[in-house]
Amino acid sequence: MKNSLENFIITVVFLVLALFSKTPLLIAILLLFSTKTVLKIGIRKYLKHFSIISIFVFSGALPLFIDLSSKSFFYPSKTGILVIFRSLASVSVIIYFLYTYNFMEIVSILSNIRGFTTLSEMILLTYSGISIFSKASEEMIIAQNSRLGYLNFKNTFRSLKYLFYGLFEKSLKTSFEYYDALLTRGYNGKIKILVCQNRLSLKRLVVYMVTIGILIFINWRF
Repeated sequence: MKNSLENFIITVVFLVLALFSKTPLLIAILLLFSTKTVLKIGIRKYLKHFSIISIFVFSGALPLFIDLSSKSFFYPSKTGILVIFRSLASVSVIIYFLYTYNFMEIVSILSNIRGFTTLSEMILLTYSGISIFSKASEEMIIAQNSRLGYLNFKNTFRSLKYLFYGLFEKSLKTSFEYYDALLTRGYNGKIKILVCQNRLSLKRLVVYMVTIGILIFINWRF
């Protein structure tokens, strides 16, 4: 059985390392988390998401390789290479994180950490708001399509006008209904979240810290 809190802490530590490390350690982090994610979701699905994000990474780092003062307009920038590897390593950690934890696990983990209770409640409320808005828009679009609301440009423009107006009204009404439902179930201003009791293993934490310490030393030394 996995310990969500331990895995969460280690993932965050590696994400911080990916943002401040040198190229050799970045390659190791990229390979480590890419392998773990591929074993979890499959190589085809991983490459699909990783390649899309990589396009934005390379296009964002491209100006670092352009030198307008030279004839070739291009030079191998060490800073550019470092930025690319840091971005790709961070992306591999984030993709692994997203496919390892579902939404409620993240909220539960944050509730376990002192000082993050308010943040977990804000995330939960934001998620609920987006869910209400998404459900309302889906229902309204289906209703408009059934009445040929998007048949031509004129109908589309009119349907979008009513959609934006109706979304706010319907989302607000649904929110009040959800709030009334909470009050009938004893809501007192605090959202109680089912927290998974994860005990930190001292032995595993020592192993993790020693491994991370060795990686930091190698990164600093080389």
